[in-house]
Amino acid sequence: NVFTPGNGDGKNDVFRFPIAGYETFDLRIMNRWNERVFRTEDPNISWNGRVNNDGAEVPDGTYFYLLVVKFASSDEPKTISGSVNVIRQK
Repeated sequence: NVFTPGNGDGKNDVFRFPIAGYETFDLRIMNRWNERVFRTEDPNISWNGRVNNDGAEVPDGTYFYLLVVKFASSDEPKTISGSVNVIRQK
């Protein structure tokens, strides 16, 4: 639940949910004030630690994710939530 965006080492630079067999996918990431910093409906798009992937870098800290996914094999969507820590190594 930690990633280190922008440090140039090519490792652990993005936050993503590798997933297959889905019908719908909605990932939202919020800061501690519940302000959305990222959203995607495409599991192939990872969060790179910037606001909406093209804005300002988010500061070090804990961010909260909410994933609502509906699998082809299920009638109901599933909600998964948790946290991820951003660490910027200088």
